[in-house]
Amino acid sequence: MNIDYLGKSVHSLSVSGRSNNETVRVYTDGDSLMRSEFIFKLRLPYGVDKRKNRANSVLLKNIEEWFSKNSSKGILPELGEEKIPVSVSADFSRDNVTYLADTAVFTANVAVLYYKTKSH
Repeated sequence: MNIDYLGKSVHSLSVSGRSNNETVRVYTDGDSLMRSEFIFKLRLPYGVDKRKNRANSVLLKNIEEWFSKNSSKGILPELGEEKIPVSVSADFSRDNVTYLADTAVFTANVAVLYYKTKSH
């Protein structure tokens, strides 16, 4: 089911999970390295004002860097029992932008890598 949770107003934000938990690697003890993906959408003003457009680009770059810095510092989400977070990354590719009349929707793929431990 595809549902757009992003609001119509400027500066709307949505985060939605994908239904996939990809197994990246399985270890001999039964533990595994997993990847879970999320979609992060942000609606921002966009148009002829190049300063606003540039500010949007800077904001998106800062968000990517925030994910990266927190990941490298070990500031990671709590995932519950038997799941140990390893890293979080975000990718705001230029290919993932939808331009509308006076706004643009920027979409990032956010990936969480984590170890899933098997109860021993």
